[in-house]
Parts: sequence; C-alpha cells; structure tokens
Amino acid sequence: MKESILKNMENRKVVKVVAAIICDGDKIFATQRGYGDFKGGWEFPGGKIEAGETPQEALVREIREELETEIMVGDLIDTIEYDYPTFHLSMDCFWAEIVSGKLILKEHKAAKWLTKNELNSVEWLPADITLIGKIQVEMQNLGDKGTSRKNLQDVESIGKDTKTMIKILFICHGNICRSPMAEFIFKDLIEKQHLTHHFHIASAATSTEEIWNGIGNPVYPPARAELARHGLSCQGKRAVQVTRADYDEYDYLICMDSHNLRNLARIVGPDREGKVSLLLDYTDRPGASIADPWYTGAFDVTYSDILDGCRGFFAYLKNNHEIE
Repeated sequence: MKESILKNMENRKVVKVVAAIICDGDKIFATQRGYGDFKGGWEFPGGKIEAGETPQEALVREIREELETEIMVGDLIDTIEYDYPTFHLSMDCFWAEIVSGKLILKEHKAAKWLTKNELNSVEWLPADITLIGKIQVEMQNLGDKGTSRKNLQDVESIGKDTKTMIKILFICHGNICRSPMAEFIFKDLIEKQHLTHHFHIASAATSTEEIWNGIGNPVYPPARAELARHGLSCQGKRAVQVTRADYDEYDYLICMDSHNLRNLARIVGPDREGKVSLLLDYTDRPGASIADPWYTGAFDVTYSDILDGCRGFFAYLKNNHEIE
C-alpha cells in the first residue's frame, strides 16, 4: 500500500500557480470559475507561472489577461500546497490592489466583492478555501497589512525582490507535528520583521505515513493547539512528502532530527551543495535533535525547541547578510 502511495506521489504533476487577493477597502474580490472540472466553484483570480516569470510578474499578466485590469502586487500571504486527485497544486497567494481597469470578466462566470464575514458565503475551490481563515485574521488589521499602497510594489521593482528570495523547507517524519510547527513559527518571525516577501517557506515529510490516496492529513490537533496557544494558525496545512526536485528548489532543507537526515538522503541523494542541516544546528546545541511530540506528548517543549532553532536560524541569515 505504501509503495503504491509513494509511486502515486512521485508521478503526480506539480502545477505552480499564483493568485491575487484583490482588496478594495474592507472587501475581497472573488471570481466564479466558468470552465473545466471545477466550473461553478469560487476562487481567487490568477493562473499558471510561465517559464522565465517571477510569481509577481505572472500575477500581473494573468489579471491583465483575465480581467483587463492592472494591479500592484503586495506581500505574499501564503503558499498553498494542495493535492488534487491527479495533480499537486502549489499556489503563491499575494495581496493586490487595482491600479486601473474595470475587472471585466473574460473567463469567469461571475464575481463578487466579499467582506470578511461574507467570505464563507460562497463555495470555494478546495485549495482556495484553505486560505480563507488566514485572510479573515489578517483583515482584522486591513489598514496595516499588505493592502495599502505604501506596502505594495509595482512591476518594475518585482525582479529585485524575488532574486533575493530565500526558500526554506522544514522537514520531519510525518509533516503533522514538528515541521509544520517550524513552518508557521518561522513565518510569524519574518512577518513581524516585515520580511515576508523575501521568503518562501514550506514543510514536508520524509515518509508517506500521513498521506493516504494522495491526500495528506492536517496538522496533528495537539500541535495545532500549541500553535494556537501562541496566536498562530496553521489552517489548511496538510502533509506532503519531500521529492527529489525539492533539493534543487529550496536553499535550505532543515530537519528536526538525525533520522530525518538519513531518510532525506534516501530521497534527494547526497547533499552536494551543503543545503541540509538540523534546526538546532543554529543554536548552542548543534547536532541535537528535536524530540517528536507524537511520542513524548510534550508539545510545549517541542514548541520551545523549535522557536529557539528558528530564532537561531534567523540570526544566522542576518549574520551572513542574507537579510538586512
């Protein structure tokens, strides 16, 4: 059974897309798909990233083509990783603001402007719905988030920012406890430093134990509760497995324990570029492992260890002038 699942995961096509969360005051623009298998479902407008494009450039082009509208692209809200039955979707979701145009529906069946409290009033596509909770939280402080002009970047400045983007993949055994905790703790750290647009952060498993028929399990409830206790949401996150291609895709592949290191090597091969490390290598405990709370039950201790490692890693990046 596990061999069948692994083969299914390896053979699944990865589709990389971008989505615009277009804001106007306290409302978000939603579109209803008018074609394909998901016809009638609601989504955030956007589309595929073409060869040679940055995600932001792709988003500007897609909105121009789909809606005859020019936008300014703001901060990355999140990257949604979602397994559909026949493909894996990786969707970069950005705040955006209209510069010019009247949002003419050239491909979509319908559209609506929705307030925070109305976001759950439509039937979202499976991947898009995983972003709703985070949007609602961030809309609480809409004026301070990446929706104001002072925080939005125009197309001319996009290339400079994305060339310095740092891509990080946190890794553990099942991708339901430690690595998603690290993902959302580090996302919170960089958000507080207003550096979200410099990073692409994700997490993955070395095993397929938490992935069934191509669909990953959500974050383990005690881990989710520990994150929530610190004001962090992991809504929409489901387990995915590391692939061989991830080694080339990411700048840092950071494991939680020595078993993860060995299992990762079986998947991606030798660490020829020095990208692989343990999270606690960036603390005063290099070489140490973070205990799996699935077995210890000590999710508070795990959170503390991961936070220590994430802070140390952030300091490492600053000391090496990868971020200012």
